[in-house]
Amino acid sequence: GSGLSEESNSEKKATNSPPVFLVINEIYYDVESSDTDGEVFIELYGTPGADLSGFTVKIINGSDGKKLDMITIPADTKIPDDGYFVIADSKTGSKTETNVSNPDLVDNFDPQNGPDAIQLLSPQGVLVDALAYGEGVVSQASNGLATSEGAAAPDVASGHSLSRVQGANTQNNLADFVDSETPSPGNL
Repeated sequence: GSGLSEESNSEKKATNSPPVFLVINEIYYDVESSDTDGEVFIELYGTPGADLSGFTVKIINGSDGKKLDMITIPADTKIPDDGYFVIADSKTGSKTETNVSNPDLVDNFDPQNGPDAIQLLSPQGVLVDALAYGEGVVSQASNGLATSEGAAAPDVASGHSLSRVQGANTQNNLADFVDSETPSPGNL
């Protein structure tokens, strides 16, 4: 009867809603081998099951604020049950293969080794989160939005990632991110 269809509609609505919580959780941008052959990743953390359709990740040149790269999350993309959403760089010459474990989306991108910034934008173009790393990052990108929250995080050594501290979000990249010796896509 009608009770069943109402239930289905409310379930469907819940699974198509945007995340209540969404942050940039980890970025691995400076690998020991080639940065452009399917090793780098950007990990988001957010509301499990929430819809990421149309969200964009912009990679911003820290020196001049210009956009270097943009990743658009495809329609009907959901955050997995564990809350981690891993965007992995594709291997050279491939659109689907990557060396990153646990990828949820494979795209072709290469964040610079710093200073640089990552912006996470809603489908409406609202800045959801920003991460700047390295010294001398401009405070505003050419799109008019902030490149960081508070002070920039440090530029980490090759082979290390920048990882959010246990989900902390104090609106200060320097306090919220630490140098991680072991990048961990899809894991805390």
